[in-house]
Order: sequence, then structure tokens, then C-alpha cells
Amino acid sequence: MDHVAIARTGNWGGAEAGVRHVKTYGTAWGGYVLLEVDDAEAFGRYQLHHAMNYGHMADITFEALFDLDAALAQRVGEMRRL
Repeated sequence: MDHVAIARTGNWGGAEAGVRHVKTYGTAWGGYVLLEVDDAEAFGRYQLHHAMNYGHMADITFEALFDLDAALAQRVGEMRRL
């Protein structure tokens, strides 16, 4: 029923707000989904939805990603000035 969830909420986990589906990437063995999360509780509900609906048939992991270039820009700039 996830086609209903994404049509209603814009994400595969059915979270009404706080989780935004950005992109899906398919691979030969499965795939990745890139999400933008603004609300930790909404993301918890998103994860619970997947665990309850797909945990019996797929290994699902959630990994945090961030922009490492932006996070280290100040330090890299300082190193270049040395």
C-alpha cells in the first residue's frame, strides 16, 4: 500500500510532515532512498512503518548523510592559509 502513502504524503513511510522524499536510486540488489528529515519524531514513525511492513522480507538500514564539504569548509580554508 505504499503507493497510497507516497501519493498522500510524498514519502514512502507515510509521515504526514517532517520527512521529505528527495530521490530513489535503484541497484541490482535493492536500492537507496534519499530523504530530508526535519522532525526526529516523524522520522521515527517513518522507520516504524518500514519495520512493521517490510522488516520480515528485507534488511532495511537508515544511515545519516551530511554535506562533508560544507561541514569542513572553514577548517580546509584555515589549512590553505598556512
